[in-house]
Amino acid sequence: KSIGAGYVAMSSMSFEFSEPDTLMEEATEAIGRITAASVSPAIRDADMNGVHVTEGDTIGIIAKEIVISGSDKMVSTYGLIDILLADQDKFMITVFYGKDATTEERDMLADYMLKTYPDIEAYYVDGGQEIYPFLFVAE
Repeated sequence: KSIGAGYVAMSSMSFEFSEPDTLMEEATEAIGRITAASVSPAIRDADMNGVHVTEGDTIGIIAKEIVISGSDKMVSTYGLIDILLADQDKFMITVFYGKDATTEERDMLADYMLKTYPDIEAYYVDGGQEIYPFLFVAE
């Protein structure tokens, strides 16, 4: 259902099981434990779920719903992280940097995570994906 969910499904599979049904059960169970989110530039004006979006804004998306929008990419990204990690059961986050995430933005994000969520395990992956400067998987 999302790039992050696909990553979790693939990385959680144990290929010692040869039965496709068993592999599918493992993947489905792993996906059920995560929340995937993405940051993207807005391509048009919109009002969705009580969030006003202006073309050119940076939007944060969880489960295909826009949950935050703003003119500053990093402020919107921090807000999305705050929404993701409001769930007290989340203990780990994986960040996938897209090709449009600058070195400065990567450093800013890592600093924000360290200062704001020092007890959360954070992992950073150069995903190189198009469109999304940041993808997140919270577990």
